[in-house]
Amino acid sequence: MTPKYGTITNWDVMEEQLIFYRTHLDIFVEDAFPPIKLTRDQHIMMREIGNCVDSKDTCSRGFGKTWIAALGGFSLCCLYPGTTVLIVSATAKQATLALGKLKLLAEQNPHIANEISAANSKSLVQVSKDSSSCTLKNGSKLISASIESHRGQRAKIIIIDEALDVDQDELEAVVSPIRNTTREVCFNYGFKDFPSKTITITSACEKSNQYYSSFIKDVARMAKGDRTVFACALDYRAAAANGITDMNFFLKEKERMPELTFQMEYGSKFVGSSANSALPYTLTS
Repeated sequence: MTPKYGTITNWDVMEEQLIFYRTHLDIFVEDAFPPIKLTRDQHIMMREIGNCVDSKDTCSRGFGKTWIAALGGFSLCCLYPGTTVLIVSATAKQATLALGKLKLLAEQNPHIANEISAANSKSLVQVSKDSSSCTLKNGSKLISASIESHRGQRAKIIIIDEALDVDQDELEAVVSPIRNTTREVCFNYGFKDFPSKTITITSACEKSNQYYSSFIKDVARMAKGDRTVFACALDYRAAAANGITDMNFFLKEKERMPELTFQMEYGSKFVGSSANSALPYTLTS
């Protein structure tokens, strides 16, 4: 949001509205960027991206999780001037997908395009195979590349795309220093910054993957009432019920794929070893 000086006569009302939008990110998306309409589950995911410091969205392929992460990161940039969002993955190509989604959104939605600065390029969102970027008029920016290339940088928000492919030890070594930052505007005007955020999007995995342990810990924290974390596992039936992807697509995928692979990638179920069983794996919802 980049109001021009002199265009707002009641800053108290503007402040109240801004505070409301920051805690109701889903409503901001629909109000600021029509005709975008979120589904029921997307409302929940977007709301938690705005309120939590750590969001883990484990979703079926075909759910549109990269779209949610890109739009969520962009919306936070709009509401918090001077915010830097780093989008990381095991490869630069994977990390670039989120900004590819944002580029398409900017081309289709003039309200999104209006928030972006295009001073140095004809394209509002610069996308390449090695790195991508988008700079907003309020000084915020989104940058994507492989996780290793972000070492030594600083950002307020980290989006981790396809976390299963990222080495968790390397991730912790890189992400912890990156998040240790405060926006320049907070230094300049002496007010408290919002807590740094990590947004993780992925499909399910084997229980031996480090992501599973982290996911389960956050679920346990949620069960104890911790409102700073959010973890969900939404399967292909949720994607179909929300009208995101047609059920026929999933049924065709189920026919051609091994059952365990389908349950991980589309069923959002974590697969783990099972001792003394006829089959080497069990499924955990």
